[in-house]
Amino acid sequence: MKRYIALQRVLSYSSFTKAARSLGCTQSSISQSISSLEDELNIVLLRRSRNGIELTPEGKEIYPFIDRMIRHYVAVVEQAEEVNHLVRGSITIGTLASVTCHWMPELIQGFQRMYPNVKFSFKQGDYTSIEEWIKNGDVDFGFLAKSAVSDIHTEELKEGKMVAILPSNHRLSGRDVIRLRDISDDPFILLETGSYSEVLEAFSDEGLEPNIKFRIHDDYTIMRMVELGMAVSILAELVLIDTHHDVRIKDLDPPLYRTISLGYTDMDSMSAASRRFIEYIKENIQGLP
Repeated sequence: MKRYIALQRVLSYSSFTKAARSLGCTQSSISQSISSLEDELNIVLLRRSRNGIELTPEGKEIYPFIDRMIRHYVAVVEQAEEVNHLVRGSITIGTLASVTCHWMPELIQGFQRMYPNVKFSFKQGDYTSIEEWIKNGDVDFGFLAKSAVSDIHTEELKEGKMVAILPSNHRLSGRDVIRLRDISDDPFILLETGSYSEVLEAFSDEGLEPNIKFRIHDDYTIMRMVELGMAVSILAELVLIDTHHDVRIKDLDPPLYRTISLGYTDMDSMSAASRRFIEYIKENIQGLP
């Protein structure tokens, strides 16, 4: 397994010297490990280019299997550590901006009281990109909408309300409730969520089409643009917690909800730390906004 890990580090750093330093060995031993692996597989795996060290065409075909094998090996090692009452390792999560801001800090703080050696990494995206990251193994699991994905396992976590946000001087700012028909002709900012959008589904169900002027990935940019009077929008109520933007937040009629689910490929091959964190999320989800 050391030879496969050596290959992974060389590709990660694009340098034999840096790979050797990260593994605490000599450059010569790294080179010997790669040569030995190439001899065993009867394939030339690496070549040097202007951009550094990269996989050969044959190497590119076989490396996904090597990467998967390393991930399974890491999961075995972390499981053994868990058996010995010492959970450590790293967890990579695909997440949405609102979840990152309003769920993750509290969840991580509580989890690390029990398992302080676990490290976290986030990749923030939309439903489509998070699904792809899960399928490709770029993240251990992710937060997304069940209706937006296929061919991965999902578990529903929590339903949250979606609301209209209007500029403070909007003609409808005095109303308590807004119908989609009331704002269908207004310039509209659509939060990009990938191939599926709860907002577009809601307009379609009413036989309407919003006047989309902007498509933006970032909720907070949308709030600033609404504050400036550039358009109206619909966002998850979760992202509006403690907002300091001068906007008017209105319920929708009929109500619109977003259900956040956990998505993953295979729980059994996931690291012990990731499985334990998923358990912790499900145990504590009802206490989150």
